[in-house]
Amino acid sequence: MWLTFLAVSPTVESIYKIGFVNYLVSNTRYRKIISTLGACGTVLGLWLVPLLGSRSSYLAVVLLCGTMASVAVQYVGFLSIYSDMSENYCGSLALATRAPAAAAAAAVPLVAGFVLRADQCDPLRWRVVFLTVAAAALAGQLLHLALARAQRQYWDNQDHRMKFTYYNDVNQMELDDLKVKIIPKKTEEKNEDDLLFI
Repeated sequence: MWLTFLAVSPTVESIYKIGFVNYLVSNTRYRKIISTLGACGTVLGLWLVPLLGSRSSYLAVVLLCGTMASVAVQYVGFLSIYSDMSENYCGSLALATRAPAAAAAAAVPLVAGFVLRADQCDPLRWRVVFLTVAAAALAGQLLHLALARAQRQYWDNQDHRMKFTYYNDVNQMELDDLKVKIIPKKTEEKNEDDLLFI
């Protein structure tokens, strides 16, 4: 999963930097498209694994590895939204969303143990576990599609200082911070030397 994330993340950003994509879709929609592609692979993989049965154990392992790679593609889509929303507080945003995600991840083994009980070899019970995780992944993606925005938030720009960044060089979210306003001094003659830069 980590290797897939490292390979896909710069590729997705370089595709957006080509210049044609940002004319077709907004930054938010582009991120949502990428995360939806990853979520579709995740849900499809979790749906197909219990259908394979015990005879195709090697294929099931390959399919689970592909499912984890799809999770990495999904992460590429929505982890970049933090940096788009806030250059100053993207770490805090990531922490605020990772805490509920970690609680949900801790609940998965408890729910699986409750569903499986003592019979861990029953394929019908494993099907319930995989389909429950697939439904949770689908619900999370639908929530992401409904609520996620990649626009710079108003509360991020409180100090109004010039910011130079390497991340948002394509979507030009920092242009408002880099504009220089020229205000003439209140004098009788307006020369170029009398202009005050703010």
